[in-house]
Amino acid sequence: MKEHMNFYSEESENELLMREFEKIKKQKEEEHKKQVFLKFTINKNFSDFEKLKEKQEEIEQNRQESLLKGNPLLDTESYSLKRR
Repeated sequence: MKEHMNFYSEESENELLMREFEKIKKQKEEEHKKQVFLKFTINKNFSDFEKLKEKQEEIEQNRQESLLKGNPLLDTESYSLKRR
């Protein structure tokens, strides 16, 4: 009878180990999904940040150009100098 009980306990132990293994496997899969999602989010945000930075640089360049065009002393093409 002890042998018979031993067989059941080994089977139960194997079942417990398999359940634990499946649980760990699911946890690893979920962690992997979270990491992939975070990488995607970071890459997307970084791409958006680069686009925003380019747009800000373009706006600043346009602002500088319009400031220079608005000041006749800095615009040497619009007038000529006469010597005395």
